[in-house]
Amino acid sequence: MREGLFSRSLDNDDLLTTLSAPVLLSYGTNDEIVLLSMGEHHKAMMPNATFSVHRGIGHALFHEDADRFNRDLAAFALAAQG
Repeated sequence: MREGLFSRSLDNDDLLTTLSAPVLLSYGTNDEIVLLSMGEHHKAMMPNATFSVHRGIGHALFHEDADRFNRDLAAFALAAQG
C-alpha cells in the first residue's frame, strides 16, 4: 500500500489556492511519511492557513504530542468560530 501511495503523482495546488475555509496544518519535524517540506509547500499555497510545527515529533503527532495537538486544535476551532 505504501509503495502505491508513494508512487502516485497528484497535484492539487490549484485547488488549495481556492480554499476559503479555515485550515489547520499540523506537521511533525520527524515525520518520515509526510515531510515538513510538504507542509511548508501547503502553507505557501494557503497563506491564510494556521501552520503548526511539532519539533521532534513524527507522523502520529496527535498521539506523540497529544497535549500540544489538542491545545492547537482547540484554539484553532475557537478562532474558526469567529
